[in-house]
Amino acid sequence: MGMNVRAAIQASSGYKPFIDGLRAFSILAVVLYHAGIPHVSGGFVGVDIFFVISGFLIVTHIVGGIQSGKFSFGEFWARRALRILPPYLLVIIACSAIAPFVLVLPKELSDFGSQVSYSAGMMANHYFLGQQGYFDGLSDTKPLLHLWSLAVEEQFYIVAPIVIFGLYFCVKGLSDRKSVSAIFLVVAFLFAISLYGCISLSGGGAGKNYSFFLMPLRAWEFIAGGAIAFAVPYVQRLNKLALELIAISGIAILAYAAFTFTGKSPYPAGKAFIPVVGAVLVILCGVSNQKILVAKALALKPFVLIGLVSYAWYLWHWPLLTFGRIYNFGERDIAFDLSMVAVSFVLAWATYLYVDKKVLAWRKSQKNGVSWRHSAGIAAVCVPVFATGMYISQYMAPSVARSFTEAQVPKSASNAGGCDLHTADGPSKCLSLSRGKEIGLLIGDSHADAAYRGIALHAAGNQSVLATLSSGGCAAIFNVHINNPDIAMRERCENGRKNAIGMIKSLNPKYAVLFSSWSIYSGSGYYSLGEEGGTERFSDARSGFVSKLSNTLDYLKDQGVERVLIVGPVPIFKASAPNCVLRSLHYGINPDMHCAVSRSSVDDSRKVVVSWIKEAVGGHEGVRFVDPIDDFCDQITCRSYGDEGVLYTDTNHVSDAGLERIYNGGLEDFEWLLGRHIKSQASN
Repeated sequence: MGMNVRAAIQASSGYKPFIDGLRAFSILAVVLYHAGIPHVSGGFVGVDIFFVISGFLIVTHIVGGIQSGKFSFGEFWARRALRILPPYLLVIIACSAIAPFVLVLPKELSDFGSQVSYSAGMMANHYFLGQQGYFDGLSDTKPLLHLWSLAVEEQFYIVAPIVIFGLYFCVKGLSDRKSVSAIFLVVAFLFAISLYGCISLSGGGAGKNYSFFLMPLRAWEFIAGGAIAFAVPYVQRLNKLALELIAISGIAILAYAAFTFTGKSPYPAGKAFIPVVGAVLVILCGVSNQKILVAKALALKPFVLIGLVSYAWYLWHWPLLTFGRIYNFGERDIAFDLSMVAVSFVLAWATYLYVDKKVLAWRKSQKNGVSWRHSAGIAAVCVPVFATGMYISQYMAPSVARSFTEAQVPKSASNAGGCDLHTADGPSKCLSLSRGKEIGLLIGDSHADAAYRGIALHAAGNQSVLATLSSGGCAAIFNVHINNPDIAMRERCENGRKNAIGMIKSLNPKYAVLFSSWSIYSGSGYYSLGEEGGTERFSDARSGFVSKLSNTLDYLKDQGVERVLIVGPVPIFKASAPNCVLRSLHYGINPDMHCAVSRSSVDDSRKVVVSWIKEAVGGHEGVRFVDPIDDFCDQITCRSYGDEGVLYTDTNHVSDAGLERIYNGGLEDFEWLLGRHIKSQASN
């Protein structure tokens, strides 16, 4: 290879204190963001900075070893395993010991056990990717969520030396210029394809955000870091003032990302390019001249000390935050969270002193260095940790489940199978299932999904079949565009609804239930409504909502639907009902302290949309409105539980017991809906 490459690797090798200072910036951004500190809304970019730093250090190390003829796959992987796995496994083991004392529900334990097993196999990123979805739990309930990034790094460490060594082998025998050109073209291609994939596959929410979790789609960040060393000889030609300005620009870019980015739009997408560029500029200028202001500032002792424990701090901070929040019923308190951050920092220092440094000293004491057998030895420790996760999820969780009744731990929502019109190929299967029985429709979003099992049971008792037109984020209103930032959810709603509407006439339905989380479509929150085929929200939210709901009722009537029942918005709670109620009982405290909300706050949140629904219903024959608020609330308090058990499956979806309350509370209207009064009159 050319002299420039050798000079680049030589200049980039060796310990550079300012790199630890940059690690300090990264970990502080991440920890403050996770602690919920105001204005650090983009602290998650710290992970992107870590990826760039890792790419720089690892690629430099590999290329330097290959050029000197001293590179060994066994030694490389052993050093990585000895650096990463001891503190990593320590934290997982500690969390496994804590979990049974904090986690109450069987699903909590089962999910945690799976997190342990996947993390022990360095596949946590794939596990959390697979978990994404509308009913997936909040991040605060996943103590090992942060280990996805370590899995990405470890996967890069496995692939990087193979790819780099393969490139050097392929260009062996070529002239310096040709070999450098060939490697540059291949690396540029890999960078471009990874970046393209990252931008195009950054879905969110109901759509899988492959770019966030998968190593190949994050590889461009590591490559960007790895390319730094090769640019050093050229940047060193710049005068110090130019380097100062570029480095300051890099820090400014990182600060801009950390303080202005938010998680409201899909990430990483193209936005991650900004912090990656900032990190590259800082490292590039710092390596080119460690005497520039930014490098000297980052090399100050406090920053270096934080950087030295940054890995251990990253490992400890998130589990302590999540366990603390779970223990506190999901409530966030900055003072408490900061105390957890402080405790995690102390644990990080202890880990650095008594694990990291001890392992490093042991590794350096090996006369013949480390090799494959050391990799295998440390990897073998992953096996019992993996088994621990399996035990928690396969044995401990079911054992806990047997101690609860279904009333305490409600079943999750189910779908209508062959009568799910959003996904059905045609009406034939639903017609064959009905066998001539009367068919009804359940129309709405995930609230309709949650109510399906209970309504379908009553329908079956009345010799009718319930078909569904329901999907998460899909209002029980036809011919509208739902302005939902979650593109995948929106498309699933729109495509499914078109598919379903085309089958209504052939099913000849006699009744319909409209059940939605109505308030979220009022335009004051996450969603809003607009004209079908457009992208803008209604300029007059009330008028648009009322007219479209009224048109939906007219359309159903035109399709032969004789009776329509609209179920109003149910109360929304701050804490997931099963978790909250059972945790309260477990701690011996009154569930009202955390599992109830005031009637006045519920009234305030829904009074506008309830008035809109009533306005739309007015003047329509054969349409009734049921308001479920009195089924869950007295004059002062709304509760997510009752004598019969837990009434919600989470914060806002009713359980079967909750639906039964709504049914009994509006018994006359539901019996009218199912046609029982008609049959009773006919029998007389």
